Amino acid sequence: MIADKLYQSIKNYFALGLVRGGVRWMSYTPIGGFLAAAILSRVSSERRLAGVYYLMKYVTARWPQSCLILGARALKSIARGERTAETYWLLVAFSARADRAVATLLKEASLKEAETHAQSANLHVARAVAHYDAGNFREAAHYFAQAHALEPETLFVHSFGLKAAHANGLILDTQRAIASFGRFFHFVDVEEALDNEAGQERFNTAFMERAAGPLVPRLVLDQAAGRERRRYGVFFHSSTQALGHAILDPYHFLALRRKDYDRVYFLGPGRSAYHPASALCLRFIEKHGDYIEVADDALLNASWMHFGTLKEGPVELCVEHYWSLLREAVHRTLDAKDPFSHNAWHLTLPESIEKRGRKFARRAKIDLDRPLVVLHARHSAYHNIGAQAFRDSNIRNYVPAIRYLLSRGYQVVRVGDGTMPRLKIRHEDYIELPFDKHYRWEYDSFFIAHADFMIGCQSGPCAYARALGIPLLSVNAVLHYTLLPARMEMACFKRYQRRSDHGWVDIDLEEALEANVQHFDNAYQFEAAGIRVLDARAEEVVAAVKDMIAWLADPDKPMTAEQTRFRAATKAKCAELMARGADLDKPIADFLGIALSGYRLSPTVARMRGLRRKADPAATALQD
Repeated sequence: MIADKLYQSIKNYFALGLVRGGVRWMSYTPIGGFLAAAILSRVSSERRLAGVYYLMKYVTARWPQSCLILGARALKSIARGERTAETYWLLVAFSARADRAVATLLKEASLKEAETHAQSANLHVARAVAHYDAGNFREAAHYFAQAHALEPETLFVHSFGLKAAHANGLILDTQRAIASFGRFFHFVDVEEALDNEAGQERFNTAFMERAAGPLVPRLVLDQAAGRERRRYGVFFHSSTQALGHAILDPYHFLALRRKDYDRVYFLGPGRSAYHPASALCLRFIEKHGDYIEVADDALLNASWMHFGTLKEGPVELCVEHYWSLLREAVHRTLDAKDPFSHNAWHLTLPESIEKRGRKFARRAKIDLDRPLVVLHARHSAYHNIGAQAFRDSNIRNYVPAIRYLLSRGYQVVRVGDGTMPRLKIRHEDYIELPFDKHYRWEYDSFFIAHADFMIGCQSGPCAYARALGIPLLSVNAVLHYTLLPARMEMACFKRYQRRSDHGWVDIDLEEALEANVQHFDNAYQFEAAGIRVLDARAEEVVAAVKDMIAWLADPDKPMTAEQTRFRAATKAKCAELMARGADLDKPIADFLGIALSGYRLSPTVARMRGLRRKADPAATALQD
């Protein structure tokens, strides 16, 4: 019997190896890609969708993906029909390059082909996924709806129904968002429309019942302690990997809603699911509410949905995500009748982190009574997300600024992770925290909390500065609607350039806002608009640091002409976005966070760039 089991295990192992080897061979040659496409075109529509999805999940490198797409395109040209067209479109849509997928699917020939096969649900799924990954959420929502109308079961494959719910939430169509979510988790019938009060009530009841499982024991204990007539707020938190979301999502929820409830509960995955840096954020929010571990997929996926607030008796489920919370914060701050004001309240450092941090500081000979700056520059390996490479920074351009700070008596603590490139700076007041043998993730937040200011770059660690109310100098900042200012924040933006007949030409921030770069979420959108960003020069970083120090020395320092002009431009843009509202491609983005008070441009950097453009208006990046 044991021999039989051993034989079967060996047989299964080799069978799996043959399958993997076959897939690898098929995907590394155009001929193999042709054969793979032929096999996928022979199976049923449902299996074709699943087969292509898993194939592209397994084959992630660009060359083998290109071979599969080339093979499918060749097959489609030989054997014209819906099956081969579906295979080709799905391979394109699930490839690693969302920008190329959208460009391919928008070609005239592809559009004509789509008309020919308008009754293919898989073709609509392909278009929806490509647009979703490229950040075109209105189009994604439209094609997901088309796919559902043709074949309701299609969106149950993998996470397509959830993507449909998320896309609808971003275009503020909460009714369709709830419908997609409800169908995916079978809260409602797959073909049921939730366009009436009864349908909405059915969803609310079903979702509330799911949430009641982990909540009821806590509520019973709370009320058993004689605390009747309490109001309970529930927030869904599942940011297990992204540090920025792990701290800022609950921070904004608490800033906006904490006064509405007597007790707050956070529902999220088991703590072991979190990256150590993100798990640390739970300690901050547990000062203000209880974290309850759940395993229900519906509750876990609620954290990236926008449904609004669902109420049942004294309990309110806040189904909001980062984007909707930021939108609420900006709209309410700008409403003169609303008492809420962004940055009026902040999180505080947990006592356990304070205690361990002080012990480490003594060991590392970092004097908390002396001036201290924390530095973080996002590098390409930090998240390894090619589509957001425009947010990366070259740490070499920071070196003169670091040396300037050290010469002024500042201690500089650099945070990040073990993959960041090290700097050859030998100074007793400079430390690269991740490379210290006693380093713990919690020390990042400790030193940020004790810093005079932080030098950040709109990436993970700077979220601590925003949530804790620490002054922030954003170096290599990019214009984006979701950027809400820290308590005192100064920006040294990346340099924006537009492609012209004479090469790449610098444009100022006002021109960039006119081009609506504040809504660019990925490299595809920059490329499509003929715009790119370059890092701030080393001398600009030094100038920005000097400006920040001067502002901290005199917080009431009047704004310069450059700062006043930039503030007027951001306020005008924000007013324009709010007026356009539902007409925007992404209606939830009808605000501009940096239009709020507390955000200033580095005036010296603005003058330096203005002088360069005046000296040589046709200057291109090739001269840098």
